[in-house]
Amino acid sequence: VPPPWVADDLADGDGAHRALDASRSPTILFLSRLHPIKGLETLLDAWPAVRATRPAARLVIAGAGEPGYERALKARAAQRATDGSVQFTGFVTGSEKARLLANADVFVLPSYHENFGVAVLEAIAAGLPAVVSPEVQLSGVVEENRLGAVVPRDARALASGIIGVLADAPLRERCASQGAAIARSLFTLDSVGAKLRDMYDLARARSGT
Repeated sequence: VPPPWVADDLADGDGAHRALDASRSPTILFLSRLHPIKGLETLLDAWPAVRATRPAARLVIAGAGEPGYERALKARAAQRATDGSVQFTGFVTGSEKARLLANADVFVLPSYHENFGVAVLEAIAAGLPAVVSPEVQLSGVVEENRLGAVVPRDARALASGIIGVLADAPLRERCASQGAAIARSLFTLDSVGAKLRDMYDLARARSGT
Protein backbone atom coordinates (compact mmCIF):
# COMPACT_ATOMS: atom_id res chain seq x y z
CA VAL A 1 0.00 0.00 0.00
CA PRO A 2 1.41 3.44 -0.86
CA PRO A 3 2.50 5.60 2.08
CA PRO A 4 0.04 7.99 3.75
CA TRP A 5 2.19 11.07 3.16
CA VAL A 6 3.75 12.73 0.15
CA ALA A 7 6.78 14.91 -0.43
CA ASP A 8 5.50 17.70 -2.66
CA ASP A 9 6.14 20.41 -0.08
CA LEU A 10 9.62 19.27 0.97
CA ALA A 11 12.50 21.66 0.57
CA ASP A 12 15.33 20.43 -1.65
CA GLY A 13 18.65 19.61 -0.05
CA ASP A 14 21.42 21.74 -1.54
CA GLY A 15 24.53 19.80 -0.60
CA ALA A 16 25.24 21.98 2.43
CA HIS A 17 25.78 18.90 4.59
CA ARG A 18 28.80 17.64 2.68
CA ALA A 19 31.57 19.58 4.39
CA LEU A 20 32.18 17.85 7.71
CA ASP A 21 35.71 18.53 8.91
CA ALA A 22 37.69 19.54 11.96
CA SER A 23 36.62 23.17 11.57
CA ARG A 24 33.14 22.56 12.94
CA SER A 25 31.30 20.28 15.34
CA PRO A 26 29.15 17.51 13.88
CA THR A 27 25.50 17.79 14.87
CA ILE A 28 23.23 14.79 15.37
CA LEU A 29 19.51 15.61 15.16
CA PHE A 30 16.52 13.84 16.68
CA LEU A 31 13.30 15.45 15.44
CA SER A 32 10.04 13.93 16.64
CA ARG A 33 7.69 13.92 19.60
CA LEU A 34 9.26 12.95 22.90
CA HIS A 35 7.71 9.62 23.84
CA PRO A 36 9.07 6.31 25.18
CA ILE A 37 8.28 4.61 21.86
CA LYS A 38 10.88 6.80 20.12
CA GLY A 39 13.89 5.13 21.77
CA LEU A 40 15.34 8.30 23.25
CA GLU A 41 16.73 6.49 26.28
CA THR A 42 18.74 4.29 23.91
CA LEU A 43 19.98 7.36 22.05
CA LEU A 44 21.10 9.04 25.26
CA ASP A 45 22.79 5.84 26.44
CA ALA A 46 24.63 5.69 23.10
CA TRP A 47 25.81 9.27 23.31
CA PRO A 48 28.94 8.80 25.50
CA ALA A 49 30.33 6.32 22.95
CA VAL A 50 29.71 8.79 20.12
CA ARG A 51 31.46 11.52 22.08
CA ALA A 52 34.40 9.23 22.83
CA THR A 53 35.05 9.04 19.08
CA ARG A 54 33.79 12.50 18.16
CA PRO A 55 34.50 14.74 21.19
CA ALA A 56 33.10 17.85 19.49
CA ALA A 57 29.79 16.24 18.50
CA ARG A 58 26.49 17.76 19.59
CA LEU A 59 23.11 16.08 19.98
CA VAL A 60 20.04 18.23 19.32
CA ILE A 61 16.73 16.78 20.51
CA ALA A 62 13.83 18.68 18.94
CA GLY A 63 10.29 17.92 20.00
CA ALA A 64 7.92 18.06 22.93
CA GLY A 65 6.24 15.50 25.13
CA GLU A 66 4.61 14.91 28.48
CA PRO A 67 6.34 17.22 31.01
CA GLY A 68 7.31 14.45 33.41
CA TYR A 69 8.86 12.42 30.63
CA GLU A 70 10.75 15.46 29.34
CA ARG A 71 12.19 16.02 32.82
CA ALA A 72 13.29 12.39 33.00
CA LEU A 73 15.00 12.65 29.62
CA LYS A 74 16.82 15.83 30.59
CA ALA A 75 17.99 14.21 33.82
CA ARG A 76 19.29 11.22 31.86
CA ALA A 77 21.02 13.55 29.41
CA ALA A 78 22.69 15.40 32.27
CA GLN A 79 24.06 12.09 33.54
CA ARG A 80 25.27 10.91 30.13
CA ALA A 81 26.63 14.25 28.92
CA THR A 82 27.95 16.36 31.78
CA ASP A 83 29.60 18.73 29.29
CA GLY A 84 26.31 20.08 27.95
CA SER A 85 26.66 18.48 24.51
CA VAL A 86 22.95 17.53 24.48
CA GLN A 87 20.47 20.31 23.68
CA PHE A 88 16.68 20.16 24.00
CA THR A 89 14.92 22.71 21.79
CA GLY A 90 11.28 21.97 22.54
CA PHE A 91 8.66 21.79 19.80
CA VAL A 92 9.76 23.29 16.48
CA THR A 93 8.05 23.95 13.19
CA GLY A 94 8.41 26.04 10.05
CA SER A 95 11.61 28.02 9.65
CA GLU A 96 13.08 26.80 12.94
CA LYS A 97 12.66 23.17 11.88
CA ALA A 98 14.19 23.97 8.50
CA ARG A 99 17.15 25.62 10.23
CA LEU A 100 17.78 22.57 12.40
CA LEU A 101 17.69 20.28 9.37
CA ALA A 102 20.04 22.57 7.45
CA ASN A 103 22.54 22.71 10.31
CA ALA A 104 22.55 18.99 11.15
CA ASP A 105 24.89 16.32 9.82
CA VAL A 106 23.03 13.11 10.75
CA PHE A 107 19.39 12.42 11.57
CA VAL A 108 18.57 9.67 14.07
CA LEU A 109 15.31 7.91 14.98
CA PRO A 110 15.70 4.66 17.01
CA SER A 111 11.99 4.02 17.50
CA TYR A 112 10.46 0.85 18.91
CA HIS A 113 7.67 1.28 16.35
CA GLU A 114 7.03 3.87 13.65
CA ASN A 115 4.07 3.58 11.26
CA PHE A 116 5.71 5.83 8.68
CA GLY A 117 8.20 8.39 9.97
CA VAL A 118 7.54 11.75 8.31
CA ALA A 119 10.60 13.23 10.02
CA VAL A 120 12.80 10.61 8.34
CA LEU A 121 11.51 11.67 4.93
CA GLU A 122 11.99 15.34 5.79
CA ALA A 123 15.58 14.64 6.81
CA ILE A 124 16.32 12.66 3.64
CA ALA A 125 14.84 15.42 1.49
CA ALA A 126 17.00 17.96 3.34
CA GLY A 127 20.11 16.00 2.37
CA LEU A 128 20.76 14.26 5.68
CA PRO A 129 21.78 10.64 6.14
CA ALA A 130 19.39 8.85 8.51
CA VAL A 131 20.29 6.34 11.23
CA VAL A 132 17.12 4.44 12.11
CA SER A 133 15.98 1.23 13.75
CA PRO A 134 14.43 -1.60 11.70
CA GLU A 135 11.07 -0.84 13.33
CA VAL A 136 10.85 2.49 11.48
CA GLN A 137 8.71 1.84 8.39
CA LEU A 138 11.00 3.88 6.15
CA SER A 139 14.03 1.81 7.18
CA GLY A 140 13.65 -0.13 3.93
CA VAL A 141 13.89 3.08 1.92
CA VAL A 142 17.00 4.10 3.87
CA GLU A 143 18.67 0.73 3.31
CA GLU A 144 17.66 0.12 -0.32
CA ASN A 145 18.69 3.61 -1.44
CA ARG A 146 21.85 3.85 0.69
CA LEU A 147 20.60 6.90 2.57
CA GLY A 148 22.12 6.14 5.96
CA ALA A 149 22.17 3.13 8.25
CA VAL A 150 19.63 0.74 9.73
CA VAL A 151 20.87 -0.55 13.09
CA PRO A 152 19.51 -2.67 15.94
CA ARG A 153 17.85 -0.71 18.69
CA ASP A 154 20.56 -0.95 21.36
CA ALA A 155 23.04 1.65 22.56
CA ARG A 156 26.20 0.02 21.21
CA ALA A 157 24.77 -0.57 17.73
CA LEU A 158 23.24 2.89 17.58
CA ALA A 159 26.51 4.56 18.55
CA SER A 160 28.36 2.49 15.95
CA GLY A 161 25.83 3.48 13.29
CA ILE A 162 26.13 7.19 14.04
CA ILE A 163 29.93 7.05 14.16
CA GLY A 164 30.03 5.09 10.92
CA VAL A 165 27.86 7.56 9.05
CA LEU A 166 29.90 10.51 10.34
CA ALA A 167 33.04 8.81 9.04
CA ASP A 168 31.56 7.93 5.63
CA ALA A 169 32.06 11.03 3.50
CA PRO A 170 30.88 9.41 0.22
CA LEU A 171 27.63 8.32 1.89
CA ARG A 172 26.99 11.79 3.28
CA GLU A 173 27.76 13.35 -0.09
CA ARG A 174 25.32 10.96 -1.78
CA CYS A 175 22.59 11.91 0.69
CA ALA A 176 23.28 15.62 0.26
CA SER A 177 23.20 15.46 -3.53
CA GLN A 178 20.52 12.82 -4.14
CA GLY A 179 18.31 12.63 -1.04
CA ALA A 180 15.72 15.15 -2.19
CA ALA A 181 15.42 13.59 -5.65
CA ILE A 182 14.98 10.11 -4.18
CA ALA A 183 12.33 11.33 -1.73
CA ARG A 184 10.40 13.01 -4.52
CA SER A 185 10.65 9.99 -6.82
CA LEU A 186 9.06 7.80 -4.16
CA PHE A 187 6.64 10.05 -2.31
CA THR A 188 5.26 12.87 -4.48
CA LEU A 189 1.56 12.99 -5.33
CA ASP A 190 2.32 11.70 -8.82
CA SER A 191 4.38 8.73 -7.64
CA VAL A 192 1.94 7.82 -4.87
CA GLY A 193 -0.97 8.19 -7.30
CA ALA A 194 0.72 5.85 -9.77
CA LYS A 195 1.18 3.25 -7.03
CA LEU A 196 -2.48 3.54 -6.08
CA ARG A 197 -3.55 3.08 -9.70
CA ASP A 198 -1.34 0.01 -10.00
CA MET A 199 -2.82 -1.40 -6.80
CA TYR A 200 -6.40 -0.82 -8.00
CA ASP A 201 -5.63 -2.28 -11.44
CA LEU A 202 -4.19 -5.40 -9.81
CA ALA A 203 -7.23 -5.75 -7.55
CA ARG A 204 -9.58 -5.41 -10.53
CA ALA A 205 -7.61 -7.96 -12.54
CA ARG A 206 -7.78 -10.45 -9.70
CA SER A 207 -11.51 -9.93 -9.26
CA GLY A 208 -12.15 -10.29 -13.00
CA THR A 209 -13.98 -6.95 -13.29
